[in-house]
Amino acid sequence: MRFLVLLGFAVLAAMMVYAIAHRGERPAQVADAFFAAAARGDGASAHALAARPWRERSDGARLLAELRDLGLEGAGAGQWSVRRMTEDDATLEGQVATARGTEIAVRLRFEKEDGNWRILAIEPIGPPAPAPASSAAD
Repeated sequence: MRFLVLLGFAVLAAMMVYAIAHRGERPAQVADAFFAAAARGDGASAHALAARPWRERSDGARLLAELRDLGLEGAGAGQWSVRRMTEDDATLEGQVATARGTEIAVRLRFEKEDGNWRILAIEPIGPPAPAPASSAAD
């Protein structure tokens, strides 16, 4: 009996460590799916990953236009250096690379809707880094 109690505590502790270690993955996965859909020109899929306030003021085409205005047209998966998360909101900060190779520092704010993370806002947080120079040999 004592063994089962100790085993139960060990399993519970392992689950808590796993939950803490992986708690920042969901917003990053949503961000990656959002940018992948936008890069494909799939405004409807990107729009579905936006939070309700953004969805209510925009549609898929307008969302793609907003990303273009931010210089994020064709942006790919991000490299997130800052991850903050509470029960109902989250923030990612990092770099996303555009189709032209420019890296842009951004902050993504998320909120939970019906148990799912949705992007509430995307904010550039610095000037874009220059695109890599191509050599004459290319």
